[in-house]
Amino acid sequence: MTFTLDDALPLLRCPVTGATLTRTDDALVTSDGRQYPIVDGIVDLTEEAQRYDRSVSDYDAIAGLRYNFFLFNPFTMSFTWGPGVLRVPLLMKPAREITSGVVLDVPCGTGIFTARAYKKNRQTSILAVDFSMGMLRVAKRRAKRLGVNNAVFIRADVARLPIADGCLDGCISMAGFHAFPDPAAAASQIGRVLKRGATVTASVACSGERLISDFMIEKVMKPMGYFQQGLPESAYRQQFEQGGFNEVKSTMAGAVAIIRGERS
Repeated sequence: MTFTLDDALPLLRCPVTGATLTRTDDALVTSDGRQYPIVDGIVDLTEEAQRYDRSVSDYDAIAGLRYNFFLFNPFTMSFTWGPGVLRVPLLMKPAREITSGVVLDVPCGTGIFTARAYKKNRQTSILAVDFSMGMLRVAKRRAKRLGVNNAVFIRADVARLPIADGCLDGCISMAGFHAFPDPAAAASQIGRVLKRGATVTASVACSGERLISDFMIEKVMKPMGYFQQGLPESAYRQQFEQGGFNEVKSTMAGAVAIIRGERS
């Protein structure tokens, strides 16, 4: 099946007012005149002030290459997060095999984790969301190469998701919560947009598990802009509980937690 922007439009909302949107050739618009551009097939549903943030633009320019190199290097990953981190793809596999409905992938990054799952699960519709336009461009190109036609790519702030309440069937978040400026708000927003009984699965790097990992978070990842947070597993789990999820459980893979919860 295909999933296009026109298909996704009933699910999308203005991030400022929560109003419904209509489409023109090059933008989504509200009835009061707010406009959100469509750039290279990607909908930019951020507030206007965020679109021209220089720090984000600088990050976009280098993020894709560094991001992919780091994530595909097992030696670097094992050194940073512990050998157990190599279990993350296996532990996340069930989340990448949601087989129906509309699923949120946030942050989708460059699609390195999930683009092949989009292709495999063609009966699933994907809202692929990231705050970095650079990441989204790489992800969209990757999807095109793979022949993916069931994903819509959206630039948005996870702390202010431009999505209607209670309309999505699941969420996957790979390596995201430690990069969010406000992970508690992200958990709350994900809880808001999911249907009751829908599940979230997130992988997140945690502090307090290994000295080397803590050093890398504080001295390397934060200065490079890849991390905003260095929190223990219990703090992230609590954020999901406070965001409206029950049965929240986690499994450690090195210093990376796989956290699962069900929308209550």
